[in-house]
Amino acid sequence: MLFGRKTERAAIDDLLAAARTSSGGALLVRGEAGVGKTALLRHAAGAADGMRVLRAVGVESEAELPFAGLHQLLRAGLGRLDRLPEPQAAALRGAFGLSAERVDDRFLISLGTLGPPAEAMDMATPTGASCAPTARASRTCSGRCAAGAAASAW
Repeated sequence: MLFGRKTERAAIDDLLAAARTSSGGALLVRGEAGVGKTALLRHAAGAADGMRVLRAVGVESEAELPFAGLHQLLRAGLGRLDRLPEPQAAALRGAFGLSAERVDDRFLISLGTLGPPAEAMDMATPTGASCAPTARASRTCSGRCAAGAAASAW
């Protein structure tokens, strides 16, 4: 039970309700150490009945790695990069340090997350809609899916 967090819980619950109707959204949870960010994210995960919850953990030593969180979310699907159009596959390989080639087109990186790497994580919804992380490790959701209520803790 979260005490004194009625507004924050309502925002999370509203976001999850929107995701259930195929509306996307994002929520940033941030604050000083010890203010209850993790408790809010646990609430979000617990309230995400019937949804896939993905988690990535940010650590200070990875702060300078631009796609560390995205890599954590897509790691299970990296073996399917060859199924993407080459520009998207090259962008993801470069972003994740799997090749010396660097593609600075964040749009291509984002597009690459919507294909086979996401499918490999069994993220397809019952209706065939899907959701996948974007290059900022936030999520655009379609169908019945959420990532900790599309929340990122900072």
